[in-house]
Amino acid sequence: MSFLLRRNRPLAWAGWADLDGPHQRSNENPIAVPWKRVNSGRTVKLENNLLVIHDYSETIMEFGGVSFEHQPFTPNWGCEFDVFLNANTVQEQFWGAGLAPSWTDPSFSSLVGTPLLCFWRNALNGGDSIRVTVLNSSSYTVLIQNGVPNPFNGQWHNVKMWFDEDKHLRIFVDNLLYIFWTMPSDKRPSRGKRSLNFLNQTSNFSYMRNFKLYDRPPDLTWSTTPLFQDDFNRANNSDVGSQWTKVGVNSGIRSNWYGSTGTSDGSRGIWANTDSTSGDMRVDTRIQDSTVVCSSVILLRGNAAMNNFLGVDIRGDRLQMLHGTGTLTNVSWTVLSGMDYTVDDNDLVAACVKGDYMWVEVNGNIPLFAGGVSALCPPTNRKHGLLVTRASFVWSPAFDYYSLSTAA
Repeated sequence: MSFLLRRNRPLAWAGWADLDGPHQRSNENPIAVPWKRVNSGRTVKLENNLLVIHDYSETIMEFGGVSFEHQPFTPNWGCEFDVFLNANTVQEQFWGAGLAPSWTDPSFSSLVGTPLLCFWRNALNGGDSIRVTVLNSSSYTVLIQNGVPNPFNGQWHNVKMWFDEDKHLRIFVDNLLYIFWTMPSDKRPSRGKRSLNFLNQTSNFSYMRNFKLYDRPPDLTWSTTPLFQDDFNRANNSDVGSQWTKVGVNSGIRSNWYGSTGTSDGSRGIWANTDSTSGDMRVDTRIQDSTVVCSSVILLRGNAAMNNFLGVDIRGDRLQMLHGTGTLTNVSWTVLSGMDYTVDDNDLVAACVKGDYMWVEVNGNIPLFAGGVSALCPPTNRKHGLLVTRASFVWSPAFDYYSLSTAA
């Protein structure tokens, strides 16, 4: 089953579905077109309309799999399916999909060097994760991972993978987001390399159903016309202008930036007097005077009283997603997620919140996200702004400009 909207690239949209109720066919061993086994002697069959891959012991040290014939046309695409895994707890093992050409490409012969999007069981510590890893000739390189509750538990789990611009990857398991990440340039899918090659390196047969592959409209897009902006290009002054509500002292315009001033430690900030027209918002800025001593925060989804808000915390060596309560001079922070990450002078940083998720972009890459934010700050919260600090005789990073956009 498929659809095609518009024939000419790059505007064509297409989609395919298989292994579901409307697409029933008799058992096949080996499985037949549109599927085909690649680079392996492993048994891959259609049984009771399920795609079945035999366990690793049938062909030890063979890492081939099975791929689908068709591929999306555009760089914004997705794949969904249900998977059933039931692996033992004493072996390191995985199940996943390699990003590579499909079986229709005669030059495709190996998954070595390609990114694998996989469930991984680490028998040494008993932890299960979802990973993006690269299969080398005799080892694996983990690019990113996140813990996921027992995907090998003998139950069906829904998996959804979304790609935007062939670089921003999101992986959902049972409708929860576990990976939100910008892939390295040399590991990204591209035209002719948007096939998922499924492989099973677990101790039991794996089963798949309800497979969908499709082009999709990009949703990490924002209005090209800023709703509110300030370049801070004016004389040094503690008065930041009538477009802002200032909270606290010892901050202002300096060197055509907004940042801390004076000699008093603590936090202070500004709220824009123009609210966002949507709870989905993006603030773009450029960082100056980066430091590892203390941090500055981009504020999103503030409530009308300006005492409940989300924050993207920026320090020269770390990023954090925060939920804040209180005034900007006396904030109580809850860390939603964080990671070590270098932020230098002149780096372009964007703080984004859309629906139930928030994330940060640094020079176009997405290193960090947090979910479940709407319960903390609902989309009806429309205020936004900046917070700066001073500690140990050091001012926190300054902001070169400020530009608010809403979802397109």
